[in-house]
Amino acid sequence: MEAGGARAAGNNSATNPGYYVYGDDIFYDNDNKLLMNAGVDMRMGFIKKVYGILAVQLLVTFGITLCMGMLLPTMFIYNNSWLFILTCVVTCGISIALACSPGLCRSYPHNYIALGIFTVCEGIMLGFITSIYTISSLLLTVGITCLVMGGLTIFAMTTKRDFTTGLMPYLFAGVLTLLLFGLLLMIFHPKGSSYWYAVYGGLGALVFSAYIVFDTQLICGRGEHLGMDFTIDDYVIAALSIYLDVINLFLYLLQLFGSTQDN
Repeated sequence: MEAGGARAAGNNSATNPGYYVYGDDIFYDNDNKLLMNAGVDMRMGFIKKVYGILAVQLLVTFGITLCMGMLLPTMFIYNNSWLFILTCVVTCGISIALACSPGLCRSYPHNYIALGIFTVCEGIMLGFITSIYTISSLLLTVGITCLVMGGLTIFAMTTKRDFTTGLMPYLFAGVLTLLLFGLLLMIFHPKGSSYWYAVYGGLGALVFSAYIVFDTQLICGRGEHLGMDFTIDDYVIAALSIYLDVINLFLYLLQLFGSTQDN
């Protein structure tokens, strides 16, 4: 249970169900502390916690990425590819663990430890992936990513339109299109490939911009009709969902604004 919430006395019988008291809100066991049942203050507290975690994640990730680009020679990065493979394995392992064990996502401090390791590994992976780009273009892309993410977040939180309704099939189709498009580019290397990579980057940026809006509205408690509403203890998985959207947005924007090093 989070600090500020207390388990109240009671049992789980039909006549006297167990319940939780959290501030001015009461949650019965069978509603699992869903955001849709929470008061305004609790929702705002959840959102602040999620975006606080997200801010730290992005600072750590982009900090590691930029430090690797500025301080480590490109050949050093190429000659230590084992580290890239190791971080890939670790991130995949943590992703599987979080997906298969919802309790891990809600168990303090294990959720923060898992998220911290995942974030550091993502930063190292990005450092390898972006090592071919100039520092100036990386800084530009990081700045654009933060501006786009901030604008979309404000829009998603303030608009009256519910983008969680009916958008999921299109998001799935968009990701599938990106996978097929990227596979074709790798196999055939068409003439004017720089043009096609720019198209690919633009399409990817649009898809993950839509994902940011979608996931932001889920975090604000609009996903109950999808059966995807978060509980008040899901702050780690909520932060991770937005974090992955932002990282993917960054990588696709890099296709548009990144400049490779001459050496």
